[in-house]
Amino acid sequence: AAETMRAGVVLRNLVHSVSQPNITRAPAQADELVTESVRIAIEEGVFDYPILFDCPADLPAVQVTHLPVVNVLLTLLHNRAQAMHAAHITNGGLHVSTALSADGSEVRVSVRDQGPGISADLQAEVFQPFITTKLHGLGMGLTISRALIEANGGKLWHTPNDGPGATFHFTLPVLG
Repeated sequence: AAETMRAGVVLRNLVHSVSQPNITRAPAQADELVTESVRIAIEEGVFDYPILFDCPADLPAVQVTHLPVVNVLLTLLHNRAQAMHAAHITNGGLHVSTALSADGSEVRVSVRDQGPGISADLQAEVFQPFITTKLHGLGMGLTISRALIEANGGKLWHTPNDGPGATFHFTLPVLG
C-alpha cells in the first residue's frame, strides 16, 4: 500500500511538472527523435531484435519537450521487445514509423512489434497504473508515457496488428 501511494505521488508530481507553462518546448524533427531513441535502445539492448524505421525527414517540425518524448519512445521499444522475448519469439522485430495526419496538424509516431499482442482482457486497462504483464514490472511505464505525451499536446493509444503483435501510436502537434 505504501509503494502504491508513493508511486501515485511520483506520477502526480511528474505530470504536474511537465504540464507547467514554463516548461521549455522546442521545435524538433520526428525523424531525429526516432533516430536518437533507436540508437539508445540498440545501445541498451532490446534482446537483439532488429529495429527498422521509416521516418521521412520532410515532415514538419513538432513542438515538444525533447527528453520526455525520447523516453516515451524508449519505453515503447523496450516494452514491445520484452513482450516478444517473453513469448519466446526469436525471429521478430520492431518497426517505428512516422506520418503526418490527414489534416496536417499532427505527426503520428507508431511502434509496431511482431509479438503476442495485447490480450482482450487488458485492452482497456493497459494504460492504467499498476497494470503489467511483466514478472517484475511496476505497471507505470505506459501510464507515465501517456501523461508525458498528453503534456506535449498529443495522444497515446494502441491497436492490434492485422497479423501478430500490437502497435502503439502517439501524436505530437506540428509547430505552428
